[in-house]
Amino acid sequence: MKQGILFIVLMFLLAGCTDETPQQQDKAAVKDVQTKALEENVVAKSNNTAITKDDLGRDVNYQEDSSVLIALKQELIYREAVAEGIEPDISEGEKYIKEQKEKYEVGDKEAVESHNFWMDQYNLKGEEYWDYLKKQQMKSDVIFQYLKQEIDDYESLEGAELKEAINTFTDENFEEKKDDLILNSKYFAEA
Repeated sequence: MKQGILFIVLMFLLAGCTDETPQQQDKAAVKDVQTKALEENVVAKSNNTAITKDDLGRDVNYQEDSSVLIALKQELIYREAVAEGIEPDISEGEKYIKEQKEKYEVGDKEAVESHNFWMDQYNLKGEEYWDYLKKQQMKSDVIFQYLKQEIDDYESLEGAELKEAINTFTDENFEEKKDDLILNSKYFAEA
């Protein structure tokens, strides 16, 4: 599971279940991440900071949108992990970025499309894309380390069972702590 883009896997695991086939879910998850969920990925510096901005500092419009909830759950678990003193495996992130750069430089279609999409989406320039990708990779590594630590039998779970375990854990955590996480969010004030 640690192969490829960890944060795409993470978004997929935190997404709700559907009646689609696994292949359809995979494609839908990747598409949703690329076009929606990560664009609204919100970041706050502490539990006392209301999350009202996306990664680029734009105002986040809290609507009944599962992609926003996924991003908030991701942020909460990340904070919990950092509070536990978990740090990212930098070597894994650097290895992944190196592989992606090599693929991009030889014209690999998937790598080029992903690169061009995010460069345009976030108005990134030069090395900024690789820095962005590395940060997301490292953040997800921290989250996975924390989930592995907190969820019983994590190593033996796969597929739907792993997804259910992660969802159960994050939902309970989120419900307990969302008031501290969100504070003045209009969305949660009305929820």
